[in-house]
Amino acid sequence: MWTAGVRRPPCIGVPVDDAAAVSSGARRLPGMPIEVVPAELYSLAGVLQAAADSGDRMAAAVPGDPVAGAVGEALQAFGETLRTAAGCLAGELRWLGTAVAGAADSWLGLDGSLLSGRDAGVPE
Repeated sequence: MWTAGVRRPPCIGVPVDDAAAVSSGARRLPGMPIEVVPAELYSLAGVLQAAADSGDRMAAAVPGDPVAGAVGEALQAFGETLRTAAGCLAGELRWLGTAVAGAADSWLGLDGSLLSGRDAGVPE
């Protein structure tokens, strides 16, 4: 959530990245744990995959037929752009879903390797 006021855009001719400002040196962020249950990651991956499928359907739904009239050429170009954008978005969402599921797989594998030795020395 943004709670501070929005900065005005820089004036023309002034570097956007405050290149003229003096650096205060490198800083490290404080360490923080990220607690995410792998099941939640798999759920997120499923949502991303479903969104990718929706993007594919959107791309397929945009008609590609020529349109007559004064704006026909522009409308056809817009449709092609829309199909391309929807296809690209679907591809990125699918990739992200695969990456999230891969992270969950990795965390489960790491947890299994760390915890498998714990019970080995416990008498029954």
